[in-house]
Amino acid sequence: MDFLRTVFFTDISLFMGISSLLVVAILTFLYLKKIDEIKEREDKIRKLEDNLEEMDEQARLIVKTDLELSQTQEELDRKITSLLALQRLSQDLSSSLEEEKIFSHIRPEIISELGFELCLVVLKEKGSLVAKTSIGLDNKESLNVLLGLMKQKDFLDLLIKERILYPNNLSSSFEQVRKHLKEEIKLKSFIVSVIQTKEGVLGVVILGSFSEEEIFKGVRETIEILSTQISQAIENIALFEQLYNSQQELEVKINERTRDLQRALEEISKINQLKSQFVSAVSHELRTPLTSIKGYASLLVQEKFGKLPSDIKVRLERINQQSDSLVSMINDLLDIARIESGRMKIDIQKVDIVELAKRVGDLLFPQMQEKNIHLKLECPESLAIDADKKLIERVLINLLNNAVKFTPQDKAITIAVGEEKDYVKVSVKDEGIGISQEDLGNVFREFYKVDNPVNKELKGTGLGLSLAKNIVKAHKGDIWAESALGEGANFIFTLPR
Repeated sequence: MDFLRTVFFTDISLFMGISSLLVVAILTFLYLKKIDEIKEREDKIRKLEDNLEEMDEQARLIVKTDLELSQTQEELDRKITSLLALQRLSQDLSSSLEEEKIFSHIRPEIISELGFELCLVVLKEKGSLVAKTSIGLDNKESLNVLLGLMKQKDFLDLLIKERILYPNNLSSSFEQVRKHLKEEIKLKSFIVSVIQTKEGVLGVVILGSFSEEEIFKGVRETIEILSTQISQAIENIALFEQLYNSQQELEVKINERTRDLQRALEEISKINQLKSQFVSAVSHELRTPLTSIKGYASLLVQEKFGKLPSDIKVRLERINQQSDSLVSMINDLLDIARIESGRMKIDIQKVDIVELAKRVGDLLFPQMQEKNIHLKLECPESLAIDADKKLIERVLINLLNNAVKFTPQDKAITIAVGEEKDYVKVSVKDEGIGISQEDLGNVFREFYKVDNPVNKELKGTGLGLSLAKNIVKAHKGDIWAESALGEGANFIFTLPR
């Protein structure tokens, strides 16, 4: 019994010992595990702290970036507002052609949109400085003091070298100006820009602020644009005044010249009338003795007063021929004088211009046959116009006779008649020696003769083409010549239908 009891207690003690060891082992395992968990949590906490620190740094960076973006956006908004204000101001300035109106467009709201509270535009006028625009400075006494300081210190001369001035780049010589702007006018910040044209420095623009310590970025470009706009507007006014004065002077000169030309035309008209009257009177006076000379010469040639020696008869025939030429010249002169003076009676009737051209061709056929000249007619069957038949026939005779005169042997002359819109066109074209460009403009002048071998050989009055021109003009038509040396000549005239 005791043995069993001993064994039992021994087993219990062993069991308790083993149990205690197990408990210790378990506790130790749990402790170690707990320590590992604590280490893991500490690691996580450190990571979280690192993350939080990084996030805090990122948050500070975001806040800083946001502030910078806000500032940039603010600067951008101010710049856009300034540019829009400058654009409107530019349109207003460019539409003004009076100096006072220019400065009236620089209004307080414009200056406010530019980001300033004060604007002074000062110009040189007759040796003095004058404030053309004064926004934000109502104290005239303070303004006059500033103008006096600027003039006394030759403020504008500094701007020849420095187009833009800030308070910190004013030299010591201009300390009084800076001090006045800062202390008397109470500007916390300001900027000055030159107004300059090709003529030199005209004045300055001063922009300032009573509330902001620093001038925002980009203001240099703003004030440069503003001063440039004012400069261009002043230049435009000067150019306009110069142009206007030049135009006035030109108009005066034109009026004077017009009056001179009018007087000259009146004198020419009087001279032409006197010439026509003189030609008409002289022609009439020549006609009577010439008729007698021609009559007696004709009777003598016909030997009405007895037989004449052959050599005397030849000379009398020449006298008779020259008398005919003189009669023809006098008749042409009288006709030209009558047409020019408006005393020529024009008998308008229906005339078939094609039939008239054929008739003139037949009339001059002997002269053309003598030189074996072929006449070509390019005409419709008939074409009626309202004209003086005898006068138009005379035009055709003169033109065709002229063509025959200058066309060599075995060549051709072409008379063409056609319609163009509301008028009839007639041309007489030859295959002669042609006319130089220099002579073309003179062939219709009275007594003008082209200097060529034909004219030297064949004498003429130089009145045929002039008479033709006057007749065509009297019919409200036009006449001209087309030619080149060696290519023949084409005389063309048109008549209204």
